[in-house]
Amino acid sequence: MELEQTIMQLIVHGGNAKSDAMLAIEAAKKGDFDAADEQIKSAEAALLEAHHSQTSLIQGEARGEKAEVSLLL
Repeated sequence: MELEQTIMQLIVHGGNAKSDAMLAIEAAKKGDFDAADEQIKSAEAALLEAHHSQTSLIQGEARGEKAEVSLLL
């Protein structure tokens, strides 16, 4: 169950980062660079969370924990 939660966190945070980046692009196209900057910061935070989830999976593998193959990956 923990593996599935970690995978879902990775997917969710990655999706949030993409959405925030797209919103930043739209704001920049409209000339609202303050809003674009805020969206970029939000995207960076989401990417960091996704990175933590990915690192957790990698560390488990490095410790010899056998990860089941999942369709989510």
